[in-house]
Formats: sequence, C-alpha cells, structure tokens
Amino acid sequence: MLATSYNNLGLVYSDIGQHEQAKEFHEKGTQYQNKVVRVKNMAMLQASYTNLGIVYSNI
Repeated sequence: MLATSYNNLGLVYSDIGQHEQAKEFHEKGTQYQNKVVRVKNMAMLQASYTNLGIVYSNI
C-alpha cells in the first residue's frame, strides 16, 4: 500500500536525521490514508500520526 511506503520512507529519513523530509513523507501517508483509503485500518493511521509526532518533536 502506498501509505505504508510513505510511512516507511518517513521512518528512514527520520533515522538518518533528515526530519523535514521525514515530516513530508509522514504527512503524505496520513493524507493518502484519510482521502483515498478512507481509513479502513485505524491502527495504521494511528502509527502514522505517532511517527509524525515523533518527527515534530525532533525538529
């Protein structure tokens, strides 16, 4: 799923210290889940928002 790929890319960028890039990918993932997928998997959306929050705390 595309949202999972965005989330994973965000995690990779976060791990290498590129937090702005990580934020962009996490935001793309959550937007995709909210608009396209219509959030059939709430656990995945929750994980995406958690990861986005972690990125914001590192900026």
